[in-house]
Amino acid sequence: MIATYAILCEGETEEYYFSKLLGEKFHKIAHLFKVDFKTGKQQPIDLDTHSIYPRKTFPNATDIKSLQTFGEELISFFGFKKVFVVFDRDDNAEVHLQQVIDTDQMVFFYSNACFEYWFHLYEEHLNTEHPLLEKKEDGVFCQQSVIKVLKTYPRFNTFKKGKQSLHNRSRNFSWLYEEQQLNQAISRATERFEEYKATNSTVISRYSDPITTIHHLIEALETLEQQQETITL
Repeated sequence: MIATYAILCEGETEEYYFSKLLGEKFHKIAHLFKVDFKTGKQQPIDLDTHSIYPRKTFPNATDIKSLQTFGEELISFFGFKKVFVVFDRDDNAEVHLQQVIDTDQMVFFYSNACFEYWFHLYEEHLNTEHPLLEKKEDGVFCQQSVIKVLKTYPRFNTFKKGKQSLHNRSRNFSWLYEEQQLNQAISRATERFEEYKATNSTVISRYSDPITTIHHLIEALETLEQQQETITL
């Protein structure tokens, strides 16, 4: 029986992280779909059955525009109560980011400069003055430099972007899903989020870096799990 909620993500790192998170902590709470824009396979892949839904592409759409459309179609096709959309800044234009709005059936979770910033928060707050951090021409942090800083932490020194890095048999990343580790990352993400919101109104922006709202997704999954446990009592 299919779950009544879905997570729609992009990228291999997100795919592996959330598949393990759902498997080890939030079993059967949500169904996981991935879109891989970099290979041109702009269709959501069901990571349980490896089926593709829907069977059409949007080659001229931006990443976030495609994700929005795919989310709407997954709701229509499967009847999900809600789809959680996980996405990065990537090359999305500011004008498109400003059009991202949560609805009753679709909620967006954003990371800037990239999803790997969430991993930084397992270790510490990322210092924006870090000497390895580089900025692009428009003043936003370069994603590659965020990953370069991440690799300075001993627990991530073998990390490479993509699911194969987290699946590396020589390095056990199971601690990422431990409650104490998650709570620590959530606490740091919350602190950064509140710090930013104190002086800025728009989080989904090219210029909000570094920031993530992945902690809000973890909290939403925890709430759904508690509700499910209450129903089964």
